[in-house]
Amino acid sequence: MTFGAHIGAREGFDEFTINGIAFSMDKMAPMFRFAHGSRNRLHMRNATNDIHPIHLHRHSFEITSIADLRGDQGCGNARQFPKK
Repeated sequence: MTFGAHIGAREGFDEFTINGIAFSMDKMAPMFRFAHGSRNRLHMRNATNDIHPIHLHRHSFEITSIADLRGDQGCGNARQFPKK
């Protein structure tokens, strides 16, 4: 998924997009649905000038690579946790 931005698009406020689609405040519908307890691999690409275009709440996740570096190659500030 690619995160983009249209600068000043919403009455002067930036509009962020996922795969070219902005979240609809009218519909308030999720863009993606995953089965509870499922394990999913997401490829995220930041195509904005913002260093923080997305954040996740109430999700467990593991960073496996950043900018084509695997987790075992030292991904900046990413921490690797041992698998249980």
